[in-house]
Amino acid sequence: MKMRLFHLTNVMIALGMLTLASNLSSWSAEPKRISPEDMSKYTIGGFQDVGKYVFVTEQESGAYRIVSLYDGELSVPLFVYDDPGFEAVTVFYSADIRCENTDKRVYLEMLCTFPDGKTYFSRGVTDSLLEPTNFLSRQTPFFLKSGQKPTQITVGLRFEGKGAAVLKNIELKKADNSLRSSLYFYQFVMPRMLGGIYGLWGAAIGIIGGTMIQRGRFKKLVISLIAGMGVFSIAIFILGITLDLNTGLSSSVTNQYYLCAAIGVILSIVFIPMVLKQYQAVELRKMQAKDIG
Repeated sequence: MKMRLFHLTNVMIALGMLTLASNLSSWSAEPKRISPEDMSKYTIGGFQDVGKYVFVTEQESGAYRIVSLYDGELSVPLFVYDDPGFEAVTVFYSADIRCENTDKRVYLEMLCTFPDGKTYFSRGVTDSLLEPTNFLSRQTPFFLKSGQKPTQITVGLRFEGKGAAVLKNIELKKADNSLRSSLYFYQFVMPRMLGGIYGLWGAAIGIIGGTMIQRGRFKKLVISLIAGMGVFSIAIFILGITLDLNTGLSSSVTNQYYLCAAIGVILSIVFIPMVLKQYQAVELRKMQAKDIG
């Protein structure tokens, strides 16, 4: 019964990962590059001097190096999608970003402009960068309800101070709005469930193993419980990677998955040899007892 439950759990996790990945589709329309002179037209608040403080250099690898000399918060719009045709979907703006030298944080910003002329933003503040880094994949989502159809989507960077960053692999993705409830589950519910699952699993290993190892019984069951934790932890690690790549969840959330997975794998690697050694010791004692008898 326990092994069936274990396999069912893994199947559910695998189906969840496939659902997340398959729900996302890339938007193939080519965006329009915004010139520094026109940047003020695409920012919230109409900051007229954006082009005076920003320098954008296109590199051979298809990356863009952005330098902001403004000593304060500044939105740097880079590309605009006119009439994208999105409605009642979750829009994801994703890109690989490398931070160079910044006084304060820098992060992705997506602006959605609607027929009434109003513009709203989505910012990846929780996944912001500050220290110099290698390229890191980042995303930020915008949830569109039924009837909400932006006439323009602008993507770029938000600087909170002077600095420089490099952006590449800029992409706009869309997913069914059902992903929103899935994100809530994977952000708030699943991490709490993992604590309970690992706690109960560890208790079962401790109780069954503690009583049965000394008797030399149920060896396959005990080993299966420990190995099962390792396999389950690998599945959790893959889930964490999938959430990292395909959703806008912050690293503080996905790091919980990686931490649980690391603990489970390490415990499995450590405990299996220990348990096997104890079973061998018990078997040896039984053989010695028979010889003496």
